[in-house]
Amino acid sequence: MTTTVTRNNLIRRTLSHHQSPKNNITDGAHTVPVVDMSLPDHQVGAAVHHACTTVGFFHIVNHGVSETLRNTVLEEARNMFRNLSEEQKETFSVAHSNSYRGYQRIGVNITSEQPDGHEGFDLISESTRAAIDHGCLTNYGHNLWPDPQWVPRLRPTLEEYISQMNTVGNRLMAAASIGLGLGRDYFQPYFTDPYWTMRLIRYPAR
Repeated sequence: MTTTVTRNNLIRRTLSHHQSPKNNITDGAHTVPVVDMSLPDHQVGAAVHHACTTVGFFHIVNHGVSETLRNTVLEEARNMFRNLSEEQKETFSVAHSNSYRGYQRIGVNITSEQPDGHEGFDLISESTRAAIDHGCLTNYGHNLWPDPQWVPRLRPTLEEYISQMNTVGNRLMAAASIGLGLGRDYFQPYFTDPYWTMRLIRYPAR
């Protein structure tokens, strides 16, 4: 299932990979452009440029990240959150990190001065180059992982997903560059080592 956010509400749509995507997703009041990443670069660039200069955001399809991998990410996240004990989770808790990485139990994360009702697992780029800001390291550190004997597929699955999403991000930057008439590789030197973040979240049933 894919979720697209509009200005006033959420549109939830299931796009079957057996069907050709439409040019837009609409709920009757708002329209979200759909960018088909399987098209030639110049068409993707034109679509991204049009979406960014009209609506301001867009929904991508045929991005190359397989449904199998996406489902495995969700499966491994559920397995970690549901099957590890609180004692096991605390071994890779954010409390052991000085750079906001690792597991957060329910209530640790604060939003608008209120404790959140979810548990989470935060991963951030470990690149020193990506973390440098005005010559000082910001939020640099190493990710904390659970013991692989407990969840042997979690780390390789998430690392593969992150790698593939970085590839998608690089292609979107190329599309933005093409749409601006700057050439495919104009932004590439600035995004060779991107600073990414990933968070897995679970809201327990109430």
